[in-house]
Amino acid sequence: MNKRKHYTSIKKNELESASDVPDAEEKDSTLMSLLKNWPLMSSIIIYCVFSLHDMAYTEIFSLWAVNPKSLGGLNYSTDDVGTALSITGFVYTSTRMLSIHGVVVWPRAHLYNKCCIDRKERFIRTFMLQNKAVDQHQRGVANGIAMTLQSTFKAIGPACGGALLSWSQKRLNVAFLPGTQMIFFILNVIEGIGVLLTFKPFLTTNHY
Repeated sequence: MNKRKHYTSIKKNELESASDVPDAEEKDSTLMSLLKNWPLMSSIIIYCVFSLHDMAYTEIFSLWAVNPKSLGGLNYSTDDVGTALSITGFVYTSTRMLSIHGVVVWPRAHLYNKCCIDRKERFIRTFMLQNKAVDQHQRGVANGIAMTLQSTFKAIGPACGGALLSWSQKRLNVAFLPGTQMIFFILNVIEGIGVLLTFKPFLTTNHY
């Protein structure tokens, strides 16, 4: 009797282990299918490019503003930097309110909004593209991949920004884009690449 129970338990364990194999294979195939899903990966790449630019610019601006003019900075005090950021925040909020209530306040505000999409809106739209690119049961894994890659680029951004600023201060007397001019040129190139990547044939979408 004990032998029969032991044999039954062994068979049960074998069946359970055998049933686990397809699940593992299914997970692997799901991950590979997502990595081969070009509408998903193209939107994630755009997401990462904008994240890199956003973090690098955030790192550079405050350091550039407080640098002395001899190093290509603005020679602002910390109070001046805070005031500048406050004004920027006010203008940003006013623009957003204007675009939301554009039909009442300014009928052409929606055109301005299309031309000047802010960074949060870009992230939201690329996030929506990522979710449209996959089936509903794959969205958890797809968002995990997107967040992992985006976090990696956001971690690289400040390091790249600080390195660029230090490098620019060593080339103040060169003929081509001296000092901080090179920094903003590189940032604009990265931003331009991100915008170009939003066009076909690079960015493709699925319709569910």
